Amino acid sequence: MLKKKYSRILLWLVGGILLFKLYTLGLSHNPPGFYVDESAIAYNAYLVSRTGAGEFGPRFPVFFEMFTNGFTQYVSPTQVYLLAFVFRFLPPSILLARISSAFWVFGACLLLGLLAKRISGKLNIGIIVGGAALLTHGFLRSGGWCWNHILFRWHWCFSCLQHITLA
Repeated sequence: MLKKKYSRILLWLVGGILLFKLYTLGLSHNPPGFYVDESAIAYNAYLVSRTGAGEFGPRFPVFFEMFTNGFTQYVSPTQVYLLAFVFRFLPPSILLARISSAFWVFGACLLLGLLAKRISGKLNIGIIVGGAALLTHGFLRSGGWCWNHILFRWHWCFSCLQHITLA
């Protein structure tokens, strides 16, 4: 009985890894280039991983300042710190920054499918909703991966799932 349980978990894990590999296929060249917003977040993450300070000086800031000279923008630090953790142990690159962001979007899609399964009580509904989220342009975000709004999807799905679980 225990061996059957572990083989089932292993099967789901391998299936998830293969699905993530398919989801991130071509990420190194699609979208082409590296957008300014993506590079600002990745650069700040690199600096935090090496020095503990952002681009404009303060150590471990609550918000990161980006784009000075008339267009100053402050960005939430969640994605910067998560990416800094990744950059601390792996060599920084455009592909690694995009895969890190794609991981959180992929997780949000899976959480959305789990949320649909819990609400409907049917596995088929969860698979359809999760699969549709993986194929939806709003979740896929072809205009750039390393943007701050990416983690919002994960937080929203996780919060809804917790609300349904506790209700």
